[in-house]
Amino acid sequence: MMTPDEVETAVEAAVGRAIDAKLGQFYIDRETHFKDHEWIQELRKWSDEIKGTVLRSFVKIVITAMIGLTILGFIVWGKEHFK
Repeated sequence: MMTPDEVETAVEAAVGRAIDAKLGQFYIDRETHFKDHEWIQELRKWSDEIKGTVLRSFVKIVITAMIGLTILGFIVWGKEHFK
């Protein structure tokens, strides 16, 4: 009869072999996996920065357009009223 420790060791070994057999082709070494996570973190940071830049640019364009249209409106209004 096996002791509980022996059973645990045997089960761990069997499960390990089964996982290796089924998932071995998908194995990624630790360093590559870590670098992938670093790259994803960098991509998220870059994405957040781009969102901020695009939003600021859009707001600047809208404000510039509003100021330009206001000035254009005053010019047209002035030409009609100061003839």
